[in-house]
Amino acid sequence: MGKLLFLGDCIDFTITSNISLTGMVLSLIFQATLAFWGSISVYLLYRYVKWWFSPLWQQGIPGPGRRGFWLGEFGRIRKEPFMQPHFGWINTIGSWDEPMIHYSIMFGRHSLIILDRNIIREILIAPYGKTPLKYHKIVGNVSNILGWGLVTAEGEQWMRHRQIIQPAFFTQALKDALSTHVPSMTAEFIEQWKKAPQGREIDIASHIASLTLDIIGRVAFSHEFRALDSIEEWAEDPQGENNLGESKDRFVQAMATVLKPNFVTIISILLGTPALGKYFNPSVRQGRRAMDQEVDKIIRNAKDQLEKSSENGHKEKKGDKSLLTLLLEATKRDSKLSLNNTELNDEVKTFIFAGHETTATWCKMAIYALIQHPEFQEKVYQDIAKHAPSSQLLLDLEVVDKMEYFNAFMQEVLRMYPPVGAIARYSDETITLAGKEIPPNTRMILSTYVLGRHPKYWDDPNDFKPERWLDKSEEFSARIRFAFFPFSAGGRNCIGQRFATMEAKLIMAELIRSFVFNLAPSLKGTKFELSNLIVMRPKPDLKVVIKSRDKVR
Repeated sequence: MGKLLFLGDCIDFTITSNISLTGMVLSLIFQATLAFWGSISVYLLYRYVKWWFSPLWQQGIPGPGRRGFWLGEFGRIRKEPFMQPHFGWINTIGSWDEPMIHYSIMFGRHSLIILDRNIIREILIAPYGKTPLKYHKIVGNVSNILGWGLVTAEGEQWMRHRQIIQPAFFTQALKDALSTHVPSMTAEFIEQWKKAPQGREIDIASHIASLTLDIIGRVAFSHEFRALDSIEEWAEDPQGENNLGESKDRFVQAMATVLKPNFVTIISILLGTPALGKYFNPSVRQGRRAMDQEVDKIIRNAKDQLEKSSENGHKEKKGDKSLLTLLLEATKRDSKLSLNNTELNDEVKTFIFAGHETTATWCKMAIYALIQHPEFQEKVYQDIAKHAPSSQLLLDLEVVDKMEYFNAFMQEVLRMYPPVGAIARYSDETITLAGKEIPPNTRMILSTYVLGRHPKYWDDPNDFKPERWLDKSEEFSARIRFAFFPFSAGGRNCIGQRFATMEAKLIMAELIRSFVFNLAPSLKGTKFELSNLIVMRPKPDLKVVIKSRDKVR
């Protein structure tokens, strides 16, 4: 009987303990939930008070006024084509003579679109190698994907990386690598297009991105992404779909995963806490881990090749040295010029992502310009043909640099359709711009897309006119300085500007020499709009049909 009572007590104690433990867990979850939402509520209340009482409302800066704390002008900006709301505010509320326009977006984020090139100059030439910075970037979700490379790093960390990396971008070896590989790879790309039946529609964005990805892989890292394999498969399957198949490269697959928009990432960015997306979104963590593993392989392979060359006394041919090889050689010569493994990994990811996407977008928008402004297509071709009459010989940089009208055309593409149409800067302290008091953490939008249409700086600003770039006068150069900054300007100008420019011109000169571009029949009558979520792109996606110049002649 005693044993039964004891057993009953044990069972009762176990049940009671389990109930108590469950209650404690539920209580902790409830308290944590209350604490989380309480913190969010306090944070949003703080943001609301700052938004409502911001001195920007009393500064007399023109703009659409208070449109509500929760959305502000976000809905209109998201819905309308790129920068169209801003043009509307300039033309109806302010004027082009105003130095800036004021508006707010979600959760009371105050924003200024800067219209004065002197203010843009002040912001862009401010020192970027010292901490604290006068003007800084908020990199949002980008650092979750790329780590802390030149695009995302700030202050002394950025300055150190820039000093180590910059010499490699200005060596003759890198120019030789571009001259060696870009023409031959573009020729291979063109051969695949010629294999396809005439009149087959081509999705320009995916095709050009495949080419530039393979170019940056070979030129910058001695790595084969084999993105052109998908172009070859497309050309050999005339009955197949027009869209390219998915890349087989693990790095590209991982990058596509982390770039895919999702609810957690979007909300964390809008709340101003992008780091949360990395912790609450497992696909971002997994994709980032896969990217890191693949980049580590690329770096190890480059190191192995460098070691073998040193041991064998191998003399490399002209154009053989990649950007990564140049960086590793600098590290061997001087330990002060070295990046640790994590830093090097982040920089490689940054170069792959930013490098191929920027050039691909410039080329894509150049083809878009040829479609939108067909009267210039023949003029550009004639200039190319004059300097390179034989289509049997590959183009080189020396010849391309002599093509004045072609180069003017490429500059006009950058003015009208820049790959990155706007950048943002913030100040940690109260500053004065054009006599107005600007409080800390105000978002300042510097848009080369908008300034490229400013009537004070450009004649006929809304017209596509390559001829304007044939004006080599100091007066013209002075007038557009800091009104034209497609690769940013000042200390943080794009380190890859020279690389991208050489690559884009070599690609486009060869494509225009080889083909006549026309809009795909499926898009006839389509009114395109421009979007710039990450880089500039037409909506809907641009599709073309091509005709070989050999057949035209």
